[in-house]
Amino acid sequence: MNHKHIIIILFFFIISNGNSKTIYGNFYDAVRDRNVPYKVYYPDSLTGEYPVLIFSHGLGGSVEAAGYLGGHLSQNGFICFHIQHEGSDESVWSGAKTRKQIIRLLKKSIRDYKNALDRFEDIFFVADEIIKLNRISEIFKGRLDTVNIGMLGHSYGARSVLIASGERVAKGKFSFKESRIKAGVALSPNLPDNPPDDLSIIYRDIDIPVFHITGTEDGDPLNRRKDFSPEDRTIP
Repeated sequence: MNHKHIIIILFFFIISNGNSKTIYGNFYDAVRDRNVPYKVYYPDSLTGEYPVLIFSHGLGGSVEAAGYLGGHLSQNGFICFHIQHEGSDESVWSGAKTRKQIIRLLKKSIRDYKNALDRFEDIFFVADEIIKLNRISEIFKGRLDTVNIGMLGHSYGARSVLIASGERVAKGKFSFKESRIKAGVALSPNLPDNPPDDLSIIYRDIDIPVFHITGTEDGDPLNRRKDFSPEDRTIP
């Protein structure tokens, strides 16, 4: 991904100049016996090779998250794969009757570290599948720049962006860095639970451009920490 593409991703200084299409699909990981549904936003007319973006939704989300973003970027020359992470997606709270029930179910999901692990491993798997699509897909064959991939995500998905960019987990013991991710956009990321006193331990491996965006009223919807402040989201 060249500097022009990075600037376009990071600052969104784009004037729509085309139409886009969408297509749904599902990647199946036989090794993990795991489905990764996806929705792709892509330019109306594919005539060359296009930069690829992966979007990771927040806790309780789906492939429909941030459709405005996928549509806008695809109208301007990007192919955007919005993926869904089973175990921390909308299925977690489906059927809940009250906000209290929803919060309880979301908290249960985020306490299960396997759901986080699955999220992190989904990025490796999806990057592999995108390469396969570039070889065999009727729509995308030869159209995907699989060497330089960008990644975007919101909240839990923003944390996924940082993990793929090089943030280490378990107080710095493990890394899930994906070398094919060359730039990222983190929309309201969180600090990990129980971070080390020296945050450089977990962030020092990030060596790609990452643009962070958050809001002054973007608090903790799960109320897991009484002392949480929206400013905490600026720490990463």
